[in-house]
Amino acid sequence: MFNQLTLSAEVGEAADIRYTPAGIPILMMKLTHQSQQQEMDILRQVTCEIDAKITGDMALKWQNSVGQVVEVQGFLAKRSLKNNQLVLHIQHIEMKKG
Repeated sequence: MFNQLTLSAEVGEAADIRYTPAGIPILMMKLTHQSQQQEMDILRQVTCEIDAKITGDMALKWQNSVGQVVEVQGFLAKRSLKNNQLVLHIQHIEMKKG
C-alpha cells in the first residue's frame, strides 16, 4: 500500500516545540493551501488547511516558519488511537522559491 502526499502550502500556525518522553522534539503546524485544479474539464478553486507534524532535528529548524511558503512530502496518519482526524507527518520540507 502507498501513502505519500506532496503539497505546496503556507505555514499558517506553528505551535511551541514539545518533547516526547525520549527527548525527541515535535512541532505541530497548520498548513494552508490554495490553488486551481482541473476536475472533469472544469477549473476549480481549491483551498484547504491541514494539520502537520515534524519530528526530530527538522522540527527545531522549522519552529519559526509561520508565513513561509513550503513544499512538503510525507504520509497521512490518524492523530491518535482514539482520534481519527488526519495529520500529515512531514518527512521532507523545503522553502518554495517565488
